[in-house]
Amino acid sequence: MNFRLWLAASCLVAPLVAAAPASADVIELGSTGGGQAIFDFHNFESFGNLAAGGKLQIGSTNGGIFEVTAVTVNGDSVYAPGPGGYLVGVFSGITVTSISGTAPNINTGNSGGTFSIYEVTGTQLASKGLNINTLLAQGTGGYAAAGGGCAFNMQCYNGITNVGGTNVLDFDLVPGADAAGSTLSASVSAAIVPVTGSANGFGNITGGTLGGDFLTGIFPTGVGTFADLNLSDEFCPNGRAQGGSGRCFTQIGNWADLSFDPVVGEVVPEPGSLALLGGSLVSLGFLGYRRQKKNSK
Repeated sequence: MNFRLWLAASCLVAPLVAAAPASADVIELGSTGGGQAIFDFHNFESFGNLAAGGKLQIGSTNGGIFEVTAVTVNGDSVYAPGPGGYLVGVFSGITVTSISGTAPNINTGNSGGTFSIYEVTGTQLASKGLNINTLLAQGTGGYAAAGGGCAFNMQCYNGITNVGGTNVLDFDLVPGADAAGSTLSASVSAAIVPVTGSANGFGNITGGTLGGDFLTGIFPTGVGTFADLNLSDEFCPNGRAQGGSGRCFTQIGNWADLSFDPVVGEVVPEPGSLALLGGSLVSLGFLGYRRQKKNSK
């Protein structure tokens, strides 16, 4: 390559390099090349409006907080928690609409459900006298500690929504977990809280800095629609082992249940980078063609 061609190529590629995000974000989904994204959630949750004896009833509510412990795209890790950035969040608004069956095979249908994920740093947590472990161990007291009328089953929590973190992803559960149109369909072994069992549902992305990195409308639901995200959930009583796994053995705050959810979506490559790369390659190809034509004379 002669100097003139090298200089032209450098000028064309330079904008692509300059366009790469200079963000300090702990996760950059759009630069992965796309593919299946799996967010591993560790939830900390409690219930409201229970019947006598702590029993689930129609109208009972479920909400809490969560930590994203890992994110992979096509099996490759794109995030690991650390002081430079944690992905934590809050969820609320899940309400029991139906209860059927008998123990140990009780099924519940639910409506509603809103999730918000924030990126917060160790420094931001420290501003509230917290670290990642004490953040989660606040239990339901973390709502009141957030101030401003924050209460259980609201989209607010001390150390998550009040420290200036970045809101990276919001999504709502949507009808279609089952043919009845539940937003979350759960199977539990008993109706007395804390409960043991599993659940599944679908979600649509509503916002956040990462929202545009996902394909939308790709998961078929039980009511014939298509959703952006698919989630499943396994839960067990806080402080008790389930099935020998030991995942709920350590007591964390006063949460009723702990749960473990993979939330699955599909990531697309960053459009701006693809366009710049394509334009640069076309231009380089043209320069190469001109040089080849000149040399053939």
